[in-house]
Amino acid sequence: MKDLYPGIDRRRFQRVNVKFIASYKVEDPLEARALTLNREIPSIAMDLSEEGIALSTEYKIPTAAILMISFPLFSTGTMNADDARFIQIRGEVRYRVLVEETNDYRLGIQFKYVSNEDKDAIVRFINERKIASYI
Repeated sequence: MKDLYPGIDRRRFQRVNVKFIASYKVEDPLEARALTLNREIPSIAMDLSEEGIALSTEYKIPTAAILMISFPLFSTGTMNADDARFIQIRGEVRYRVLVEETNDYRLGIQFKYVSNEDKDAIVRFINERKIASYI
């Protein structure tokens, strides 16, 4: 896939590339809820940072939509469900890009109202991935 965001990354928090199943449910606006039939939609998480996540989805969710996002975080080297922390975070769609190669949309979502426990789990997960990438 071509680089969608060339140049310097200006984000306050470093993101890590990921690939895991996440789901979301649109809370607002009503038109976007109708688009997804008010269902929980499976998607693929593409990257993750302390303040947000990028999701790949087939739905054309508008910017500024509010989503409830759910995903598991596993410790490095394990896929044991007992070691997973299941995260549920509200987020706002900050951008939407059509990825022509897959005909899916990449949604950039900024987290809102993150609990301290979820934030700590996300930071640990990111730090584990950064350390693992240097080994």
